[in-house]
Amino acid sequence: MKQLIVRYALIATGLLCVLGLLNWFLIARPLGYQASEIVGYLSMIAALSTIFFAIKHYRSQLSGGTLTFGQGFRIGIWITLITSAMFFIYSCFYFMVFGDEFMAWADAHFKEQYDTQQYQAYLSQMEQMDPLYSSAVFQGLVMFLTVFFIGLIISLISASVLKRTA
Repeated sequence: MKQLIVRYALIATGLLCVLGLLNWFLIARPLGYQASEIVGYLSMIAALSTIFFAIKHYRSQLSGGTLTFGQGFRIGIWITLITSAMFFIYSCFYFMVFGDEFMAWADAHFKEQYDTQQYQAYLSQMEQMDPLYSSAVFQGLVMFLTVFFIGLIISLISASVLKRTA
């Protein structure tokens, strides 16, 4: 089971990283913030759908056609934890490389979306959060938690749908 978990976690992480970079270079800049946000969440869901396939593979190939909810959830949550941890590292590195450019891009979006008073409130809030907001570790933690909670939901659904007792 360990090989299965590691294999599918690596696939999910690879997909997340590739789709994230494609999003930044092909979607975010030309299509804007909202499109990038939607594509980002859809990328996470697509990459973490490997949880479903891992659980299904375990049930059909490794456990003789049976699967309890606990077994399925255990597989899913381990894939989620490994993927989240690896994506945390990727996100920290990404933010160290593209952080200034990303912050300027996001700031330009909010400047365009808000009226002057709302934008000043936004800037004030960002100023207060600056030590956190400009930290690669904080940005990585946000991405860890985002991927973790999406993976948790997919793990619960997949384990429920795929459970089969003898």
